[in-house]
Amino acid sequence: MILVISFYLLIVLLVYLNRDKFQIYANIIALYRTHLGISSMSWLAKKFPRIIKFLSFIGIFVGFLGMIYISYILVDGAFNLLSNPNAPPVITPVIPGIKIPGSPIFVPFWYGIIAIFIVAALHEFSHGVVARAYKIKVKNSGVVFFGPIIGAFVEPDETELRKSSFRAQLSVFSAGPFSNILTGIIILLLLGYIISPTIDKLIDFDGIKIDKVEDGKPADLAGLEEGYIVRSVNDLKLNSTKNFADVLFLNKPGDVIIFSDGKNEYDIVLGNHPNNESMPYLGIVHSQNLKVNPSIAENWGNYLPWFILYLREFLLWLFVLSVGIGLANLLPLGPVDGGRMFQLSLFKTLNQNKVRSVWKFVNSIVILLLLFNLFYPYLRYIF
Repeated sequence: MILVISFYLLIVLLVYLNRDKFQIYANIIALYRTHLGISSMSWLAKKFPRIIKFLSFIGIFVGFLGMIYISYILVDGAFNLLSNPNAPPVITPVIPGIKIPGSPIFVPFWYGIIAIFIVAALHEFSHGVVARAYKIKVKNSGVVFFGPIIGAFVEPDETELRKSSFRAQLSVFSAGPFSNILTGIIILLLLGYIISPTIDKLIDFDGIKIDKVEDGKPADLAGLEEGYIVRSVNDLKLNSTKNFADVLFLNKPGDVIIFSDGKNEYDIVLGNHPNNESMPYLGIVHSQNLKVNPSIAENWGNYLPWFILYLREFLLWLFVLSVGIGLANLLPLGPVDGGRMFQLSLFKTLNQNKVRSVWKFVNSIVILLLLFNLFYPYLRYIF
């Protein structure tokens, strides 16, 4: 944790010491403008204009579908929080390497930093490529810091953008979120059809590792210690984390289950789950215990299998952050991509007076839903 905080403080210090090279907005957003990547955007747009325009046209429909979906998620999440005090938040702030109290998500530091930068770079690069495909000038690219979090940005010429066609403007606005969602789909296919099957051949499951034992909970009362490897439950051999969950939920609160690692056993009286008293509860945090397949280790050594395993974990976080950031940018709100798509559509279908009132109303509702979904779980956690 000290290393993580030191890294973030170093970033803030570097930006402050070089503040004359940055443009600062709202005291926490720092932009460093360059022309990096603009020539590549133009080259791609010139080389594959039809493919880019076709994909960007699909991106418009995906963008509006994503806007509807993320809006529904916000509304549904608010209702769930009101009706179920223990419901998890549907949106949460993410700071790689830092556990935020009440948040169900913890993003590992390096995975998160690298993934967020990749997501931001692809997002902004896609805006630039589509803009150039429609002959819209890209003025600047560069690096942006949201506090200590690094990202990227691209600035199309707003005058040329406003003069372009309705389709061209929607294509440019939707390009970033669509590229993020498309990246997520590609990662999912890669994981499902290549990475995971490869790992299944290289690495064997070797039980459940107990990473953490909660004080005063059933596992702790039974004397279970961190680092223990559970290889069977009630004499049933485990072959996956799903298998572990299935075996656990065959029991109910008050039942006794027996953990064994093949040498030592623990008898644990199951408690009541804090979110559902009818469900059993152990009070542990666990993960898969894995080992390299002996035949693989003999021929390839240990490094390649573990590299692929770490690659899978990174790709999983890249998938989560790519889809999450893509959908968040499709909210019909203010300056984000979804907001610009929504506002442009309003100007296309309504007169100017109605546009202002509808835009103001929708923005107010979305902001209220965001604030409620973001802060209510933490207020509940504190109080």
